[in-house]
Amino acid sequence: MLIQEPPVADYDDVTVMRLPRLIKRLDECGLATALKYEAAHADRPVVKRMLTLRMMQLAAQRADA
Repeated sequence: MLIQEPPVADYDDVTVMRLPRLIKRLDECGLATALKYEAAHADRPVVKRMLTLRMMQLAAQRADA
């Protein structure tokens, strides 16, 4: 499924340096949406890696709780 709308406002204008702060606010569903959007649009490997790592962090936190 192609995600047409960015996961958060101004996502397309966010630099890689600002991305960690932006994605910190997203839950796992939001991160999954961002990952799909990124893959369908800019497809930046470094951004996809950041999103995936953040998803893994949240999963590990949930498992430890």
